[in-house]
Amino acid sequence: FPTQNLALNEYVGLHIRHGNGEFLHGRAEGGSDEFNRLVESIVKQAKQISQEHALKMIAFSDSKELLDLLEKEHGIIHLDQAHIPESSWKEHLQLNQEVERKKQIVATALRDLYCLSKCSYVVCGKSLFTLAAYLHSSSKNFIKVSIEDS
Repeated sequence: FPTQNLALNEYVGLHIRHGNGEFLHGRAEGGSDEFNRLVESIVKQAKQISQEHALKMIAFSDSKELLDLLEKEHGIIHLDQAHIPESSWKEHLQLNQEVERKKQIVATALRDLYCLSKCSYVVCGKSLFTLAAYLHSSSKNFIKVSIEDS
């Protein structure tokens, strides 16, 4: 996977699921006050771990806009990512979807999963995606943050 030759074990990875049009299991969706508080809590926790362990920070999300905002406001880097329109994964992967676009979306998701599994620490909200990264991780340093932690 193209990871811009980063030594990911030198990073705290942040994974923030914006929503992509799916409201699942009571998870906060992007654009809500609840979601914004969750982002603040995740960033705060990641910064603390980063400082304690002299690690850099890298963010992963299904929202390019959120990644750009984290970089601008907090200096948290991210890998290049195309814009993913706000729609559910089911819609992204429908048969009538353009094949190249479908490949791009899946490749980005697999890359992000791989990268999260290689980070020294991962700070995240509620996400099955992050659970999958945890299962493939050798470090197992995953910190799940909830809105109550803010």
